Amino acid sequence: MSVPVHSPPLVTVNILTHNRRELLARSLRVMHEQLEYPTERLEFIVVDNASSDGTGEMLRSQFPDVRLIENANNGAAGWTRGFEAGRGDYFLVLDDDCYLSGEALRHAVAAAEAQRAQLVSFRVLSSFDPGYEFSADYRVGLLSFWGSAALIARAAVDELGGFDPEIFIWGNELEFTIRLLDRGFRHLFLPEVSAVHAKPPMETPTVATYCTHTRHLAYIAAKLLRPGDAVLALVNLTAKSMLDVARFPPRWRALPALLSGIYSGLRRRDPVRRQVSRLYRQGFREFSSPWFYLRRPLALWRSSRHRDGMAGYLRSRHEDFYGARGELYPKHTASLKI
Repeated sequence: MSVPVHSPPLVTVNILTHNRRELLARSLRVMHEQLEYPTERLEFIVVDNASSDGTGEMLRSQFPDVRLIENANNGAAGWTRGFEAGRGDYFLVLDDDCYLSGEALRHAVAAAEAQRAQLVSFRVLSSFDPGYEFSADYRVGLLSFWGSAALIARAAVDELGGFDPEIFIWGNELEFTIRLLDRGFRHLFLPEVSAVHAKPPMETPTVATYCTHTRHLAYIAAKLLRPGDAVLALVNLTAKSMLDVARFPPRWRALPALLSGIYSGLRRRDPVRRQVSRLYRQGFREFSSPWFYLRRPLALWRSSRHRDGMAGYLRSRHEDFYGARGELYPKHTASLKI
């Protein structure tokens, strides 16, 4: 009597793109040639957010197996169109300049199945400097994920309905993870799997990027946290923004952006469970008290007298923050379910 062979889960590779034809082609080429996952159990979807660089023509001529969905506008909700169209048991969500290769996807899916995780996040490395890790430079731990590459189970997509269309970039992952944990799903951090991001190491964000990120953090706190936690998180976020303005005056523009985020979040109030809300208010760095970074005035004064001293001081305090919450910011395989 023959033993039935079970096919691996169907995976929809859900890629969002906008005017990055060559980078997208590279990512697709790597995955078509190097990804060790059964071809018949892969489905590729590219959502094109109104590109004007010939992305659609490139896909039709070079990758006829890729399903192309064309959007009239550019926004993060494009990924949701990929979720709606995909047939997969899992969705591999990717930026157009990011890819997995080798056994990475097979390992991620197997780990998700074994640990019953509905979200799996990875290490994210730079193609410009393989020794540089984006996910270590800006750490989000188990409270969010790097949206350039993640595996999401259909069960979570069906329950949560995809990403919040209010957040285009820089924060959609955080908002999604808060709701995911609130619904009792599991987030698995799997650093054995590395995604490659075709970007150089991070630099100081532009003022526009900083303002957008601040607005989205305020929006998320106002929308999802319980009243007491939301107030404290927003006070903390405002205080941190004002401290940043003292160091970088052009960042004053983040203050009206913060108010805009609060207003939009309050209009869409949908608070999560108390336990989840408190965890984020205390455990997510941007929502936590800024006074943590000012507890050593003598060290702060000394560092300010040396070039790059303030940045070095803040980095060390960040590491202190993460170290005190090691269960939320693991360096090895770990998961969180609330």
